[in-house]
Amino acid sequence: MATYYVDNSVGGPGAGTIGNPWDDLESNFNATGAPGDTFYIVGDALSPRDYNEGEVTLNTNGTAANRITIAPAPGTLVCWKRGAVDDTFDVQGDYITIQGFELDCEAQSRNAITIDGDYVSIESCTIHDGSYDQLVRIRGDYATITGCTIYQNDDGLKDAVGVLLDGSAGTIISYNTIYDCKGDCIHLWNNLPNDAVTIEYNELYTTLGKCSETGIDIKDVGPNQSIIRYNILHGFRACDGSCGGTGQLAGPAIYIHMVAENILIEFNIIYDSTTGIEFN
Repeated sequence: MATYYVDNSVGGPGAGTIGNPWDDLESNFNATGAPGDTFYIVGDALSPRDYNEGEVTLNTNGTAANRITIAPAPGTLVCWKRGAVDDTFDVQGDYITIQGFELDCEAQSRNAITIDGDYVSIESCTIHDGSYDQLVRIRGDYATITGCTIYQNDDGLKDAVGVLLDGSAGTIISYNTIYDCKGDCIHLWNNLPNDAVTIEYNELYTTLGKCSETGIDIKDVGPNQSIIRYNILHGFRACDGSCGGTGQLAGPAIYIHMVAENILIEFNIIYDSTTGIEFN
């Protein structure tokens, strides 16, 4: 288990040490990373330092006992940005934790993070302003999204989702604030089956009125029970498709439809929405 440092201000390959850091994450993570390693990204103390390596693909695995962690160096702030391609991070490895970053898609990249590996955790990140589709896309199993702030801040006609599950089992989405997404705050898509998902202790809302769709849209989940509990949802209105979301829904905070089954909904607070919970 080792600790490595990446600093994009050094202008050379480096050795990954605090005194001689690497200048990029992707190549060194995939060539050197091993279970239990920590990769510190050196930022600035007062405002986030920008990093843009293009699409960062992470394909090294940790283990259940020894996860690999990527985080800003202690006492520094880091903002990952990128150009007009799909992902800021494509996490293909298992047992990887990404924590403490700002991810600004700059209304260009489609996704801030795509999770293809299993047991990936995204913690305490601020993720915002994708161009379309979703800010976080989960295709692996047993992911955890916790303590994050996820939002859209763009005025364009973009049906963007905060967190989208696309064939994921055992995922937990908890203690996040997700708001002003012109699509849904959380969407369980029917492209591939999802199962045994837990959505709890989140605040999901919109200030965009008819320009947003729903707080939670579940099209496909089951057969094992999924749970929606202890969430706060508010601000949803009938969406007419004229300024963002395309669902043309009647304003539900939670919408359960298509092939979704075996869902427990309990202890949520829902207010200031046209419809609370809609089953179709």
